[in-house]
Amino acid sequence: VFVPSGTKFRGPTGSPQIADKKGAYLIKDSAGIRMIQAEEFKKAYEVTRDPSKAAMLQKTAGNSR
Repeated sequence: VFVPSGTKFRGPTGSPQIADKKGAYLIKDSAGIRMIQAEEFKKAYEVTRDPSKAAMLQKTAGNSR
């Protein structure tokens, strides 16, 4: 989930995180929910336009629910 600049989030460490000027994303994983700044998110998670990879990502997302 994308959150705008200035959004405060109290993550797993208990100390508040603040979305920087380009916003941030809230990510849910096995450790819980955490905030990752938008620029770091873009580096870590590549969005693909390849239809075969997109289908694999949809299947993976469906299996994780």
